[in-house]
Amino acid sequence: MWIGLLWIGFFLLLVSDPRSIVEAGTGSAASVLTKLYVSGYTLSTLGVGDYIPGSEGWQIIMAAFSFAGFIFITTAMTYLMSLTTAVIHKRNLSLFIANMGDTPEEILINLYSCEEEHFIMLPDFSIKLREMINKHNQNHYAHPAVHYFYSTARDESVSINLVNVDEAITILIHYVEPNRWREQDIAPLRDAITKFLDTARRHYHQMPEEIDRFPLDIEYLKSRNVPLKEHQAMSSNSYEMNERRSSLHGLLRSNGWSWNEVYQKQSNKNNFK
Repeated sequence: MWIGLLWIGFFLLLVSDPRSIVEAGTGSAASVLTKLYVSGYTLSTLGVGDYIPGSEGWQIIMAAFSFAGFIFITTAMTYLMSLTTAVIHKRNLSLFIANMGDTPEEILINLYSCEEEHFIMLPDFSIKLREMINKHNQNHYAHPAVHYFYSTARDESVSINLVNVDEAITILIHYVEPNRWREQDIAPLRDAITKFLDTARRHYHQMPEEIDRFPLDIEYLKSRNVPLKEHQAMSSNSYEMNERRSSLHGLLRSNGWSWNEVYQKQSNKNNFK
């Protein structure tokens, strides 16, 4: 758009003087359409040379517009390339999480080792994911438009997959035996998600008033030998939990998702009842 406006502005400037542009061979004044053509190739720095400025003053003006065109085009191409890189990273982040599981429960099950009786894959997963989330968060500051590139495919949606991970951490903290995982493995990851939620909430959506919730599939976790606490309790009514769930819900809604897709298996079970 900026290039187009610059092109039109330069063209109108050339039209203001009948002899601003002349033919190189004959010295005759250029037509209006020719000036439109000349203004375009000057901004694109093609330098064809079949038409030249009609005076020294117009030589300076054309040189200035040629330089401006070079700066604008280079800046635009650089921005588009970096934006494309940010969008690709966003997709890779989504796929990285989706490969670990489609629901919070599946993520925990895939991170848990029955042989070792511990979440042995959690440290490496947490480190890699934290780095990717932090980079994605910085991309939002450098390229705000990256938020509006989203996919309707579940595996490629950052919103639903980040919510899956955050819910998996919540289940881990409140339901799984504490001797099976380490606080230092999840605290930095949780902090990275929190910072991204703060960025998204501040710039892109408001907190909703109501949040739909689905019960956790505890029996499914038990059937896969995930060690759970004897007395499972999660303070879902606490201010901190409601605040976090509100941010997560807003992130989902900003891309057209809901808690139905997060706990899709539970939702499907309820539909069959």
